[in-house]
Amino acid sequence: MATPRKKAAKKPAKKRTTKARKKEPTSGQSAPPIELSVDGLNSKEAKVFHLLNGEGAGVRTIMTIAEIAGTCFKSKAKKQANSWARNSLRRLVQGGLVEKVERGKYRVTDAGRKKLARAA
Repeated sequence: MATPRKKAAKKPAKKRTTKARKKEPTSGQSAPPIELSVDGLNSKEAKVFHLLNGEGAGVRTIMTIAEIAGTCFKSKAKKQANSWARNSLRRLVQGGLVEKVERGKYRVTDAGRKKLARAA
């Protein structure tokens, strides 16, 4: 006759340390603000920024990520275009040039418009 197996004692759960507690940079939109100038934007970020600024018409357009991706990165696959748009927006939001209005919708901030006017 087989002897019954004993259950292994459970180890106490490890406490997870968040990145904020470790003082490491966090990713995404929750990262601390950065100092960003219009001249310091890469080509993808500049395309997104100028599109949101109404292509120089001064109209503060509110757009979704899909609309931005479809307009700025037409030649790329949808998945790639959305990725480029999200990554560009992430840095623009951290720099204070663009704001997130609601989930998935963005527009240029007043500070962003002022920086663009100074750079021109």
